Amino acid sequence: LRSKPHPDILLKAAETIGADVNACAYIGDNALDMQAAKAAGMRAIGFVIEGMDTAPDHAQILHDAGADFVIDDFLQLISSMR
Repeated sequence: LRSKPHPDILLKAAETIGADVNACAYIGDNALDMQAAKAAGMRAIGFVIEGMDTAPDHAQILHDAGADFVIDDFLQLISSMR
């Protein structure tokens, strides 16, 4: 399997659990994660981890890499997945 941004590992995970990739979402904290999710045909959710990246534009970097939306709290998934 090739590493991200190639979608191989994401596709293998979906295959392993018998999931339709179009019904999957992938949460990641960097641009390669977003690119891999989009390449796999999955919804890309960017996650900004408090204190991990001090760059004020980290959310924008995730958006620019293909994130469908960006969160900084997993509780935000509830409202964003509706």
